[in-house]
Amino acid sequence: MLPKLDGLGVLRRIRRESDVPIIMLTARDYTGDKVAGLTSGADDYVTKPFDIEELLARMQVVLRRPRQISGSQTDDVYQLDDLVVDTTKLQVMRGDHNIQLTQREFNLLLELMKNVGKTFTRDEL
Repeated sequence: MLPKLDGLGVLRRIRRESDVPIIMLTARDYTGDKVAGLTSGADDYVTKPFDIEELLARMQVVLRRPRQISGSQTDDVYQLDDLVVDTTKLQVMRGDHNIQLTQREFNLLLELMKNVGKTFTRDEL
């Protein structure tokens, strides 16, 4: 319902160049529209009317997920805020600083980055 390009078109254009978190906020509540939005790259889909508290909670969830950096050769680079884990180079960076980790520490950090918010037992790790 945008003037020149619909929301899915905007979403596709953004996804061609960026992996920025996207929550679609729309009046379209048909299941097919929701599926199209999510399969086209939206991280979440909220229909009107909505509660602001729910939208804020959904924003927090989307922002705390680690983002896989697209465009790397093997797509084995994970980022959460300014922390970057590169599984190809076995390198961890925080901002401009290289962080030296043992192999065990690296594997643990990588597993946590892949599963933000999940609780593990000692045996699972």
